[in-house]
Amino acid sequence: MRMLRLRIRGRSRCRTRGLRLPGLRDAEEGFPSEGRQMKKTSTGFPAIIGKVPLRDYGIDGLEVHVDHTSTGTVYFVKAEKEVVFPLHSHAEQWTIVVSGECRLSMAGEVRTYRAGETYLIPAGVPHQITLGAGYSEVDYVDDPND
Repeated sequence: MRMLRLRIRGRSRCRTRGLRLPGLRDAEEGFPSEGRQMKKTSTGFPAIIGKVPLRDYGIDGLEVHVDHTSTGTVYFVKAEKEVVFPLHSHAEQWTIVVSGECRLSMAGEVRTYRAGETYLIPAGVPHQITLGAGYSEVDYVDDPND
């Protein structure tokens, strides 16, 4: 049985078991909070991220909010100017690029990632990364003590 039916062309409909879900709007209709501006920090992340503790890496132009969970560590990273992290390794890391672009060097290959793209760094694999000016990302590292 199909639980969700969406039409790609024309107006899409969000349905569960054939019923229209009250209160849900299609993307082109906007959200109920439409018209409200989300408060943002200087990093461009929502203001709520300002509650997450800052970690000082001693790198000018780099702002990193770090939150430890019971299973891993979440990073909210913003680079105002180009920042280079030299070759290093750690537990498995999953990243989503929020804005700007970065260059990741791993296993003899260099790739560029831009807003909306994700990448996965396997545990223990040496890598080097260059964050471009105006870059931001959210990382999850599979180590609560990272």
